[in-house]
Amino acid sequence: MADHTVLEKDIRIHENRGVSRTTIYDYLDTLNRLMILEDQPAWNTHIRSSYSLRTAPKRHFTDVSLAVAALATNQPTILKDLKFTGFLFESMVVHDLRVYAQTNDAKLQHYRAPKSINIITGTGISYT
Repeated sequence: MADHTVLEKDIRIHENRGVSRTTIYDYLDTLNRLMILEDQPAWNTHIRSSYSLRTAPKRHFTDVSLAVAALATNQPTILKDLKFTGFLFESMVVHDLRVYAQTNDAKLQHYRAPKSINIITGTGISYT
């Protein structure tokens, strides 16, 4: 999902009015407290690297059906926008992986490589 600057720009373009960053922070905080959105922390190795790692968390819907219902959309509409469908699919995958990780006392994190490569990582998982 988008960062605060992108959200602010989208609101300005699509709603024809501005919104303060404080309001955006308040909305996102409320959505997190209502468990509609959940932040996925970034994986950080704390070692020197020639690549600049992105450390901002990624936001995911806790239940993608809420997003689909809020937009009052249907299957043909979703399939016309494959980028949006990809975001929904990613949120579903992250949700399921997070459930499995939590039952094994592990954490799910993401790693964003320089050329828009996103990798989901798990820490604390032991295999026997």
